[in-house]
Amino acid sequence: MKNLILIFLMLFSTLSYSQLVKVSNTVTKVKPDVYAVRFQVERGTLDDVPYPINTFFKIYCYIPKNVHVVGLDAHGGVFEVEGDTLTYTWYSLPKEDFIEVLFKAKVDVFDDLADVELTGNYYYLVNEEKQIFDIPKIKLK
Repeated sequence: MKNLILIFLMLFSTLSYSQLVKVSNTVTKVKPDVYAVRFQVERGTLDDVPYPINTFFKIYCYIPKNVHVVGLDAHGGVFEVEGDTLTYTWYSLPKEDFIEVLFKAKVDVFDDLADVELTGNYYYLVNEEKQIFDIPKIKLK
């Protein structure tokens, strides 16, 4: 019986982590080869969560070689590009329930028949443990 309760508690705490913060994105075509990419960061329901969510938070987005990015709005975070990786970092996530960040992506070599896809993940810390989730794929076409 103790093992069953322990398994239930572990499952419940894992499910709670996945609902603390959600990241979605939208893409707007500005020119034939330029896109505005917006990440929406939404805090989940914290009613039953016994730990703070004002924690370290980071979004990683992997950029193909033919795509160049420029940060436009970091909403209090730090925007950086190093090699093929774009990041937004907050050492303490803002208190708003919903924040947005924005970057511009320019595709150098554009093929009308192929999608350019950006992938990545985001993570935050809960009780000093990294909780990692995939961001929705970003298609530039």
